Amino acid sequence: MIEGEGVRAQLVTALEVLQASEHDVFLRTRAATGDDALLGIRGTVTITDIPIAPRPSVKVLTLREVALSEGRLQEGDLELVVAGTTTKAQLEAAHLLIASVEYDTEQVASYELGGVTVGHRVVARKRHRVD
Repeated sequence: MIEGEGVRAQLVTALEVLQASEHDVFLRTRAATGDDALLGIRGTVTITDIPIAPRPSVKVLTLREVALSEGRLQEGDLELVVAGTTTKAQLEAAHLLIASVEYDTEQVASYELGGVTVGHRVVARKRHRVD
């Protein structure tokens, strides 16, 4: 188990030193209260942004990567490398906010070593719908 924890610590350190993304990356969650669909009443929506630390690596997928995905990925999708200090459940339950643009999490692949989650590869797509 120490081996996996050591690799995760190295990834955290590398992401901190590199300041991988130009912008901070946040997990955005929404909680709605007081909605009544039958009456068409929209309640109060509370938005919470939690920074991902250390800042993940972010890149736009290449056209080659999109072409090889057999339709699963789209032009403009982002790939993030997130340290294992953020859980897969957190990444799947929230949207990502990067430079004031909101993204949906399309894929999360976790990398483990010795039972320890070292990091995640996340594919995110610009969000077009509004809640």
